[in-house]
Amino acid sequence: MFDFLWEALNDTQIIILGIALAIAVILFLVFVYVLLLRAFKPEMKAELHRIAVHFKEEKKQIIADKKHADAEIRKSKKEISAQTERAHTAENEFEQMKKELLEQGLRADDAEKIANMTLEELQELKAKSNEGENLGAGSDFIINAVTRKVLMIDTDFERRSDIKHFKVPVNITKEFKSADVKKYIELMSDVKFDKDGVYKVRGKAFSKGKSFAMLTGSGKKFKLTLKCGPNYGQLLTTLYPDFFGKAKFPYGMLWFSADKDADNDCSFELIKVLIAISYNIAKAGY
Repeated sequence: MFDFLWEALNDTQIIILGIALAIAVILFLVFVYVLLLRAFKPEMKAELHRIAVHFKEEKKQIIADKKHADAEIRKSKKEISAQTERAHTAENEFEQMKKELLEQGLRADDAEKIANMTLEELQELKAKSNEGENLGAGSDFIINAVTRKVLMIDTDFERRSDIKHFKVPVNITKEFKSADVKKYIELMSDVKFDKDGVYKVRGKAFSKGKSFAMLTGSGKKFKLTLKCGPNYGQLLTTLYPDFFGKAKFPYGMLWFSADKDADNDCSFELIKVLIAISYNIAKAGY
């Protein structure tokens, strides 16, 4: 049958038929392609993929924000806890200082006034006494009070948790030299270096500089002699008998020595606290 039809067509008709078949094939392929597009919808898949990627990034950001928020909450709780502890410590220190002043025979209002003084006000107390404004606080009390204030307001060190009844920094930095101590001392204001390794500081209670530190030796083995409230100093001598004790020179109730060598656990954290205490005692005129 197809042979008969083929023989009946002339060349022109065959060409036209071929073109028609080609067009039909093209249209069929286009139809199939359209069906495939509708079936698989690649543009929708691409959009879904884009949305999934965006969602993944958003999720990562949310997780990161949550971690940051949790860290901030923990930090805030820690700061609040530290502030509460400092407030509680300050309250206890105030009550203890007030009690000691009352035992010295001061009137209740004078005792409360001195116990409430800031570190700067305590530094001026001797100068005011020299000018005739004597509230009755003795030298021993003022020196110990300055020591307490330095420890109470100094929040730069991490406190040893095993020592409950007084404040001691954790021993962290044990590798340090006399040059590190010298640099730390010289960063303080109104400090001048005198002969024989002696450092002095100026204050309102005196016209000439007051000695507050004597540094001898060099490198990793040296001796630092300084002033400290006797109460705190005696506690440290029992805690660190290997390197901290009463000074043989200069001799007196408030002079102590820290001997650093490779065999003891002297730390830079404690040295810095002791320097701050000695510095402020000297600023107070003692």
